[in-house]
Amino acid sequence: MRTILRYILAILLIMILANVEPVFSQVLRLIIGLGFLVLALDAKDRGRDYVFYFYLLLCFWFQPLFKFEVDKSTWNAMSIIVALLLVIPRMKKGRKFEFFQ
Repeated sequence: MRTILRYILAILLIMILANVEPVFSQVLRLIIGLGFLVLALDAKDRGRDYVFYFYLLLCFWFQPLFKFEVDKSTWNAMSIIVALLLVIPRMKKGRKFEFFQ
């Protein structure tokens, strides 16, 4: 349950930072992006591929070199991709989600 809450909080953080982007400096965005890159590489070392892709997506999102125009269709597509990356590996292993029990 904690892991799912972390993902939800990370997505909410992305949405907040995307809406108030001019307030944050490019250096802060670079530091946050590099932090997500470190988390992605740590997840890859532990064998959690779906977490690796999620953190890698966040890493590219926060890099100042990549400017994304965020509209409703982009958020819908990103949320579907992230949901699939989180759900499909668990379904393949036959695990039940904690919040279904």
